[in-house]
Amino acid sequence: MNMLNIVHVTHEAVVKVGGIGTVLEGLLTSAEYDRQVGRSLLLCPLFNNDGDVSTRLGPGGEVTYSSIDGMGAGVVEMCDEMAKLGVDAVGADRTEFPDGLPAIISVMRGATDLPIYAEPNAGAAELGESGRVYPEKPATYAERYATISEAGANLVAGGLGTSAPHIAALIRARQVRQRKQAKQQG
Repeated sequence: MNMLNIVHVTHEAVVKVGGIGTVLEGLLTSAEYDRQVGRSLLLCPLFNNDGDVSTRLGPGGEVTYSSIDGMGAGVVEMCDEMAKLGVDAVGADRTEFPDGLPAIISVMRGATDLPIYAEPNAGAAELGESGRVYPEKPATYAERYATISEAGANLVAGGLGTSAPHIAALIRARQVRQRKQAKQQG
């Protein structure tokens, strides 16, 4: 069997603080996952540069890229490094600048033949009474699908602020795009 190499990009790669960490724990410890996956890489955005970078992730942790610390290079070099590690896909998620995501994906597509995923937020975060909110309506969210897909993303999923209606709108946008492509081809 050809084992998969999976990269999980999450703010909970280092410390489990909520739901994502719980989901990852269940996934990474399941027997079926173990049978299918050869290597898992957990990538974590670092939000501060407290302490020495060589010890920031704790025992066994290794920081290979950190823009905060001036370590590593850019998106192209990250794609090269991930390919060397044998990953099966690369991607970008949860950007606070959703209109910038197609540009990031386009650079990635120019740098790799690997499948690329994109996980846009439902707009830029705003501060509401209960904390951060993502006000983008499902239809507006789905309008970005074609741009992200045309930039080179093979998989587009929901980021922060998305809900079932956002995903339903995303699926409809994908279906519309597929029908248009089929008409153009035949």
